[in-house]
Amino acid sequence: MGREALFFRAEDFPFGEGSQASGIEEIGGDACLKGAEHAVNTPIFSKKEKALKSNACNRGRTTAVLVLLAAVVLLVVDQVIKYFVLRYLEPVGTVKVLPGLLEFTYVENTGAAFGLFQNVLWLVILVTLVASLVILVLLFRYRHHTFLSYATSALLLAGGVGNLLDRFIHGFVVDYIHVLFFDYIFNFADCCITVGAVLFVLHVLFFTQDHSGKAELPEEQEKL
Repeated sequence: MGREALFFRAEDFPFGEGSQASGIEEIGGDACLKGAEHAVNTPIFSKKEKALKSNACNRGRTTAVLVLLAAVVLLVVDQVIKYFVLRYLEPVGTVKVLPGLLEFTYVENTGAAFGLFQNVLWLVILVTLVASLVILVLLFRYRHHTFLSYATSALLLAGGVGNLLDRFIHGFVVDYIHVLFFDYIFNFADCCITVGAVLFVLHVLFFTQDHSGKAELPEEQEKL
């Protein structure tokens, strides 16, 4: 077949902006090759994009599971500390650690963190359960996690569940840390909740962006 027989319309091979004229003028092998490449590569890119999204989802789920494991480790640390507090600190009441600065004092807290909301145990339990459920859902569904948001999830879950277990097991929360210039006595779980809340605020202030629009792909993949 001769070269003059191979005529193609520009719309047959949508090469992009500014290329329709060249599509009309080019005759034969070059135009055919470009059109074939476009036709073949379009579905391939679609598959690559789907694969990238699938891999991102898998990594997200794996990270979420690791965050849950970290929360479990923190929860175990909290409960082990409280076990020793109940066994060794409760009989003596107070142990001075750093005179004038820090001491361990056994306290049975029927309220929330730092002794707040005393005598409304049902409300504290309800709020803790709802908050823990929301954190779990966001941990697996939120698409724009950072290290801070993952750390927030682990700390808040560990702290909330740690104190919740105390309320179910003992009917009160075991507190024991007393910084003498601070009015409240608290525990390791309260520390987790406080640090988690601070990290959450930092995440919102510095790492939350407008993620509306098309799905984000790594820069090198967008260039393909």
